[in-house]
Amino acid sequence: MSNIKLYKASKHEVMRELSQFTSSGSTVDKALKLLQNNKELLCDNEFVSITQEFPPSQPGVMNMMVLQTKYSINVKKSVIALIIFLLDYHVTKGVASFAIGLSGNAAQTIHEISVIQRCILLDILVGNKKEAKDFDYNGNECVQNDICCSFRDDGLCRRDLTIINETISDLLDKDIIIERNGVLKLAF
Repeated sequence: MSNIKLYKASKHEVMRELSQFTSSGSTVDKALKLLQNNKELLCDNEFVSITQEFPPSQPGVMNMMVLQTKYSINVKKSVIALIIFLLDYHVTKGVASFAIGLSGNAAQTIHEISVIQRCILLDILVGNKKEAKDFDYNGNECVQNDICCSFRDDGLCRRDLTIINETISDLLDKDIIIERNGVLKLAF
């Protein structure tokens, strides 16, 4: 699988590179920050670096300095596509065909993912979760504040263990997640 490789690129260049997956700049920001903060999702030779730099200026000229964001990225396209898919329901047709192409089997079943399933899948993606109680944030701060969730009440998670167990069972039955060495993982 080919990698997305950019060095000190502008947001415009990053968006152009990822346009086949999404047209949402905020989704790209979330995906890149998730990868930058969870390096264990990346292989040894992969990286995401987001830096703020002062633009070049003429010596002796006083002007207002506005920091520029620069992106250095070397990540498999499949990883970016998967994260964007999980973060954003409003993905382009390119993501769906790309995801089907990754499996090598166009006849494989495609399942619609609910908001509660999406929350659980994002949690599986970033952590070693073994059982339903590992997803139980009921009464604590919601861990997915950036997605719409009917279980959030004043910033607190109100999802109970019954719903978590049902969701995990459903995801296991649909082969969206698997249990490997006692840890829940995405199936692909």
